[in-house]
Amino acid sequence: MKITCDIIEDLLPSYIDQICSEDSCKLLEEHLKTCNECKRKVQEMREPIKCPAVYSLEEGSNPFMKIKKKNCMKIIIAIIVSICVTSGMFFAIQEIGFLKDYFYPMNFAVVRNTSETNDWITANFSNEEYLVFDSIFYDKEMINDANSDGDITVRILDENQEVIMDKVTLKVGTSIQLKELKKNKKYIIQIKCNQGTYFINFV
Repeated sequence: MKITCDIIEDLLPSYIDQICSEDSCKLLEEHLKTCNECKRKVQEMREPIKCPAVYSLEEGSNPFMKIKKKNCMKIIIAIIVSICVTSGMFFAIQEIGFLKDYFYPMNFAVVRNTSETNDWITANFSNEEYLVFDSIFYDKEMINDANSDGDITVRILDENQEVIMDKVTLKVGTSIQLKELKKNKKYIIQIKCNQGTYFINFV
């Protein structure tokens, strides 16, 4: 029986791994002496296999680490910028007069009663007779300051002398809400109190 190259090719892996029988080895080697094609295949099979370079996990993830670092830096910078802008705005609101007046409006009156009679006294606001809530940031709250000399009784009238709120007693250091008062309307604040000095704040 003639040994063909196909038979030899089937035996080559076993021959290379040195697991074929002695007789098979002899037949194969005899064939290789006369067949250059099979000899070439044996040489190819004996050459080490060239595998693509294997990267370590650290090297492989390195590009992603760079991306993550860039994103982290962007986030940190954005946070720092936001804090700076917020702090700057807060400082401007606190320190710059017109901004502070707009965002934290307050109106106040100082009432000094030197009379022993218990009559209504009209409070004046910066030499104005009327209280006006001219900003949307007013809480519409009236406070009898803790530095006042005592309790007060309050009534509120509109500019036509119509009573809006009548005879509410306000103890020292306490406040009442004035939600019924409207923005940009003129109101007259009148109080009854004992002799002394009273500080009335509207925020």
